[in-house]
Amino acid sequence: MKRLPILAGTAVLALSSIGAQAADKLTLQLKWVTQAQFAGYFVAKDKGFYKDENLDVTIKAGGPDVAPPQVIAGGGADARRASRSSISPRCSSARAWS
Repeated sequence: MKRLPILAGTAVLALSSIGAQAADKLTLQLKWVTQAQFAGYFVAKDKGFYKDENLDVTIKAGGPDVAPPQVIAGGGADARRASRSSISPRCSSARAWS
């Protein structure tokens, strides 16, 4: 009989930890400095849309001395803003970013 409370407590702890998973980390590399064309990414972060999807998003500004394909190839980011309508994920070859 003494085992029942221990087993019940263990079950409660196990079930409560299922929903407490850490957010997936994602770093987005912009192709240029922070400006209006990237506003949607910042608004989504400020409104908690990424957090709602269990994402911990970091947005890195680009610039004249930043080459997003090389940043991603080197592991400095997970995705980049590729064009007006797409995000390119990291892949194993920098040549894919030409």
